[in-house]
Amino acid sequence: MKNYRLLNEFQDKLHKFTSSYLNGGFGAFGYLFYPLSKKVSGQNEKLLDEVSELAVKLGENFDFEKSMKLVKSGEKNPSVLISVFYCDFGKIKIKGNLVKSSVKPKCREFNIEDYDEKEYVKPVKELAEYAEKNLKNYLSGFYVHGSIATQDFVKEWTDLDTFVIINKKILNSPEKIDELRERLYYARIFQCRVDPLQHHGHHIITEYDIEYYPESFMPIEALKLAKSLLKDDKRITFKTRDSSKEDKEAFEWFSSDIEKTHNMCVNRKRWLNNYMLKFLLHKVALYPSIYLSAKGKHIYKKKSFDMTEKDFSVEAWEAIKDVTAYRNKWKNITDIKLITTLFSYNPVLAYQINAKITGQFYLLKIKNRVRLHKFLEASVKLVREARQKVK
Repeated sequence: MKNYRLLNEFQDKLHKFTSSYLNGGFGAFGYLFYPLSKKVSGQNEKLLDEVSELAVKLGENFDFEKSMKLVKSGEKNPSVLISVFYCDFGKIKIKGNLVKSSVKPKCREFNIEDYDEKEYVKPVKELAEYAEKNLKNYLSGFYVHGSIATQDFVKEWTDLDTFVIINKKILNSPEKIDELRERLYYARIFQCRVDPLQHHGHHIITEYDIEYYPESFMPIEALKLAKSLLKDDKRITFKTRDSSKEDKEAFEWFSSDIEKTHNMCVNRKRWLNNYMLKFLLHKVALYPSIYLSAKGKHIYKKKSFDMTEKDFSVEAWEAIKDVTAYRNKWKNITDIKLITTLFSYNPVLAYQINAKITGQFYLLKIKNRVRLHKFLEASVKLVREARQKVK
């Protein structure tokens, strides 16, 4: 009997590693000395070992012969392993009753002329130009999604959410995978130009994932509202699978992380710099959507507020109201041009240094004043009430 639970776990962990690797995935040494060092972090090395172990176990149920041989040979090269793992994964024939079809229609192309705040979204236009020149041959889809795509963003608060679909033929070549890694890592500079405190890279899947797609990667409803950063976008039929395990794991991670932050700040009297603070606010803003996913409903984040408010007490929902208030008055940091110029070859390092320096300024903390303890008390109440409703 085919072990599809094991297959799902393999796909989920392979996706996590591949996404991290293609966004850089460096350890501290790699970030500091890129491009001289491109070594992945210890956490990513551990994750790749877990994927490798799962590949061997899958060989008992599926045709994973190449993957098994590669792992048993002691191969540790990430791009070689990614290539073989996905090629073996792509050979699996999925039973029709395990998936259902969900269509993403052809997305409109991003056009800066549709926007009033042209200067703010200028990096998105530059990213589209960069993608046409440097990424087009590697991808079968590249999108901006979220509030910039739907044009209801808040200046200085909104980050740049992108979604990448890697072409199958690229995954046949470890060399091409590493080329794509270089190009996607550099493309993160455009995200940092929109939001210097951007806390994530590109959301990445492969064409192989489309045939067995968990919406924990990205809800199809969110993709339907996306704008294409490449010309001539195409209609895509996703074959979606059950992702309840991954959805509940994501719910538990968000819940635990909010509780840990509460413990750190309220009980241990620690403070948050602006990068950490904005990350916390984004997590709480996303929490209603994560909560709904854990209950089996995958929708666009903006719609999640109206759908979930009735599930929570007035005191708990204050956390969501506070996020909205803080979002509307948020003031972003200003680039220290010397830093971003000196480290232009390493965009993420440049903006991390920039954020750490400017994040300490007292004046900036005044601008982004958050009643942190009150906000965290409400957020933890939100988490506790959500946990009672997610079984």
